[in-house]
Amino acid sequence: MATTTDDPRRARLKRAVKKLTDAQAEYDDALFDLLTNGGYGSRKAASEMTGLTAEALRLRLIKLKAHGPAAE
Repeated sequence: MATTTDDPRRARLKRAVKKLTDAQAEYDDALFDLLTNGGYGSRKAASEMTGLTAEALRLRLIKLKAHGPAAE
């Protein structure tokens, strides 16, 4: 059996976590950009695309402004 350092399952999970982290960062950056720089109707569009309520978007934007995009 493979040791824990060269186990392909661990390597696969590590790659998946990296992709997920990168995707979350891209999502946060895009959402932040749309909510802060988008024109009229941006919040409604963001709500429709993400499924988040207006209140949830407001709170998310506050969090992103406080900690920067992709901060958890």
